[in-house]
Amino acid sequence: MLSRIVVLCSLAFVAGAGEARAQRGNQLWYQAYDAGVRDVRNSAWDSAVQNLLAAKQTGPSPSRRVIFYGDRVDAFNPDYFLGVAYLNLRRFADADAAFERVRQANLIAANDSQFRVFQMQATTAKFELALLQGADFLARGDLAQAKQANDRALALGIDPSRARDQERRLAEAVRIAATPQPSPQASPVPSPQPPPVIAELPSPQPAPVPQPAPPIAQAPLPPVNQAPLPVTVPPVNPPAQSTASNVPVPPRVVDLRTGIAAYLQGRYGDAATLLAPTASDPQGSVRGRFYLACSLAALVLSGERDEVELARAKAVLQLAGRLDQFVADRRVISPRVLVALGMQP
Repeated sequence: MLSRIVVLCSLAFVAGAGEARAQRGNQLWYQAYDAGVRDVRNSAWDSAVQNLLAAKQTGPSPSRRVIFYGDRVDAFNPDYFLGVAYLNLRRFADADAAFERVRQANLIAANDSQFRVFQMQATTAKFELALLQGADFLARGDLAQAKQANDRALALGIDPSRARDQERRLAEAVRIAATPQPSPQASPVPSPQPPPVIAELPSPQPAPVPQPAPPIAQAPLPPVNQAPLPVTVPPVNPPAQSTASNVPVPPRVVDLRTGIAAYLQGRYGDAATLLAPTASDPQGSVRGRFYLACSLAALVLSGERDEVELARAKAVLQLAGRLDQFVADRRVISPRVLVALGMQP
């Protein structure tokens, strides 16, 4: 009785160990094989390789007739489906080896319905492998091995245009290898180059010496025993007077004209000095204030005055009033000066 129990336990242990070896995780070999075949049909190539390798490792030897379970008898050909998966993964060496195992075991016979498809797949794997090997040999400079691999690819006739393209690259490499290379020569001594021509900078011109302002005409003094004549202030734009008139020009008008002329001549400091009274004089010319503001801004831009003067220039410009009355004058003012004063050129 005891010996019978021992035998039964030993049989159970052997059966359990065999079943454990036949599982991928919790999957039996035929379950892994069926899953791998489904993966191939669904183009899940990586999963197909894993399942088919598990079925091949734990299942029986590949054969055209294998008992799966119960009364199911079917072909067990994992290498064929592995070859298909490898071919689509561009693992051409693995695909060629798998298809070759199918051929050697005669698992797909010439009279089988899938034989033509199998032949095309196996030949494609050999062609791609030969083309890949030829390119690798060509890159390494082994032209003899590259030619042999490319000849194998051409003989298979799968894609002649690709094989001929590689054949042309091979022929070009052979031509370059056969071309004698010029012997190295001593580097010629470079001829002395003439020194670069350095353009002479123009000598600095002396800064223009400010011209003294013309004397300001003074009105003639009245006789001692006579009362002074009343002086009337002319408008900003006085009417044209006859040149034959002996009436003297009032000092305020002379300062305005001279100051504007100094500004237009680029003598901004003289212009600012001549036009300065217009800023504090309640009856000062608004046009004079406009040119005074421009003179102060020009002095700041030229670096002759500090930036503080620009604020004073803007204040003087506000005293000038409406800017649209100086449309004609603004045409002769530098755009930089106008922008500094906050006006559009």
